[in-house]
Amino acid sequence: ANPNLADSDGGTPLMAAATFMGSLPLMRPLLEAKAEVDTVHPKHGGTAFHFACKYNRPDCAEALVRAGCDTSLRTKDGKTGRDVAQALGRTTVLERLEALEKERELVGAAGNNDLQTMGRLIADGVSADAKDGDGNPAVLGAAMEGHLDALKLLRRHGAKLEATDRFGWTALIEAVYYGKTDCAEAL
Repeated sequence: ANPNLADSDGGTPLMAAATFMGSLPLMRPLLEAKAEVDTVHPKHGGTAFHFACKYNRPDCAEALVRAGCDTSLRTKDGKTGRDVAQALGRTTVLERLEALEKERELVGAAGNNDLQTMGRLIADGVSADAKDGDGNPAVLGAAMEGHLDALKLLRRHGAKLEATDRFGWTALIEAVYYGKTDCAEAL
C-alpha cells in the first residue's frame, strides 16, 4: 500500500498516526515504508510533526525528527511545530525536542573536537551515545574526523564504540575508511 496516500481531506496516514492516536507502533511501519515525513496538509499547512506537537505526542515527534523531518516548516499561519507546542503548553513535547537538539549538538561537537561543549552537554545529562537526526552516533563523527581526544572523552563517559550508523558502519570502519590512523589504533 502507498504510505503517502492522502484521504479526501488531504491528511496522510503519518499525520493520522501522529494525531489523536499518537501511535508510535503505527508510525514505525509507515516510516520504514518510506512515508514522506514533510507532506504538508493542504488546508492548514501542517505536517505530521505539527500534529505530533499539537496533540502532545513526544514519542511520535521524536520518531519524525529522527526520520529527518524538517522541523522548520511553517503552517499557513506561520507556526513551526515547536511554536504550536509552546502555544498549547505541550511541555513533554518541548522537553523531548530540547533533548534531541542537545544530542545533535553533542554529535556536532564531537565531529568538531569541541571538548568544552561536549563536557558541558554530558554534564547536563546528554548521553555519550547520542545520535544526530540521521542516526549517526557521536563516536562516528569523532572517528571520521580523526578527533582522538573527543573519542576518549566519549569513551570515558560510557559511549559504545561499537555503535553503528544506519548503514552499519562503526567508528573503527569510519576511522579506517578516512585514514585516521590514530583513531583506528585507539579503537
